[in-house]
Amino acid sequence: MGDKPFGVKPRCYQFSKETVQFVKEATYERICFSIFDQVLRSGTLIGANIAEAKAGSWLKTLRTFTIQP
Repeated sequence: MGDKPFGVKPRCYQFSKETVQFVKEATYERICFSIFDQVLRSGTLIGANIAEAKAGSWLKTLRTFTIQP
């Protein structure tokens, strides 16, 4: 298996780094700017989503906006 990180945080960090490097080194035409922009946003947002999920803040927000009978 090599020296691959198995934890979620290291894998997300590595994926984000590789996504940024891919977009940085890619050659693309102007028409594809929005696609590469979305790839970059999506690739780096994964880590933020995991951090938010681990913090448990979404449950508090859900309870705030849930209609109680």
